[in-house]
Amino acid sequence: MDSGVPILAWFDNRTLLACQLVVLFVYALTFTGMRRMHPQLRGTRSIALGFTSGFIGTFLLAARGTIPLWISVIVANFLIFAAMAFFYNALLRFFRSSSPPYIAWIAAAAAASCMAYYTLGQDRIVPRILIACVTMALLRGILSVELFRQSTGRPFIRFFAILTATEAVIGLNRVFLAPILGAPAKFLTTDSIQTTTLVLNLIFSSVLGVLFLLTLCGELLAIVQAENETDSLSGTFNRRGIEAKLAAELKRIDRSGQRLSIALLDIDHFKSINDTIGHAAGDDALRGVADTVTSGLRAYDSFGRYGGDEFLLVLPQTTSADATVVTERIHHAIDAFSLFSDGLPITLSIGLTQAVQGEFATDLLARADRALYEAKRSGRNCTRIVLSESVPEPEAAAPVQVPLPRATPSACRSGSHRTVGERDLISR
Repeated sequence: MDSGVPILAWFDNRTLLACQLVVLFVYALTFTGMRRMHPQLRGTRSIALGFTSGFIGTFLLAARGTIPLWISVIVANFLIFAAMAFFYNALLRFFRSSSPPYIAWIAAAAAASCMAYYTLGQDRIVPRILIACVTMALLRGILSVELFRQSTGRPFIRFFAILTATEAVIGLNRVFLAPILGAPAKFLTTDSIQTTTLVLNLIFSSVLGVLFLLTLCGELLAIVQAENETDSLSGTFNRRGIEAKLAAELKRIDRSGQRLSIALLDIDHFKSINDTIGHAAGDDALRGVADTVTSGLRAYDSFGRYGGDEFLLVLPQTTSADATVVTERIHHAIDAFSLFSDGLPITLSIGLTQAVQGEFATDLLARADRALYEAKRSGRNCTRIVLSESVPEPEAAAPVQVPLPRATPSACRSGSHRTVGERDLISR
């Protein structure tokens, strides 16, 4: 051992390579399993291929002396470069980035070509070391640049980027030391260059795998949460999901004082659809209503199946007067949908109300439910509004010009938007 590097004397290069092989193998198996179990996770396949490529390349590198030199140098280094290219491609897929994926592959192919020249054409070790160091630093730099681009508002991704950039900079030290110290006397000899490089590679591989795992696990938790809050039939929020959205919007208006309106939508005579046409037709009606309503909403509106044939619509930054325009459009859209749904007679009764600062969700929903009851009592296929006494009655909504009106609207539609006093309803 080199007595001039007492700290490095604690490390054995073959042991370090063996540890790195174990790490790469475990991560390759882990991400391959994640790919099979959760194919919806973007980038997992490329990460698994990256660690697999790195494992094979490192194994061939460690086998130098027992296999042909061109395999242990050219093929091994190309596979290691390819691992970084796979990781870069994984980031692009995960973040849906528009950055070109071929940059890393061009760098890996060019470096392998140069490596082949200094292996088969001229057997020179120092140029090969320089090529490997510069290429790895370049690939890690490309990786860190993409991470920095995606790190806005993501502290964890920023830490990931800083770590990758630091590793790229540290790796460049060998570019300056290799020409001065020359080629190592023997492969895998414990010295300042080889041992330090192996230690850094082991640390980088270990941390890289952990960071990828944490990133994908965060995405997986978000997917699971979204699935838990999604109604499988209609594709909208389920009751848990829409109630969570409503709770968040109520907190928002408490802070900002903005307006918030909600509406309960009920499919008229839904039971008769199931009984006369069949449950499959009822399911089609639920999906059709959900698709029709959501297609006309803003990005920050929320719509979910509240139970059975009843839906809840949450309209942030919307007064009850503006909400009546929205519900009128919904009525007309459902009319048009019914014309093209094989004669399926679909109409909606809608109960609308506006939230008050400091109000509980239960009170707000109860008022919307009373408005819905009034819409049904008035003949269905209409909207009724019940407001808190602290909210002024809305002005008449402007008429909405829409195509394809139904030829025979329900009598209730002639006065489709009427405000019913909460006190009047309570007294009934």
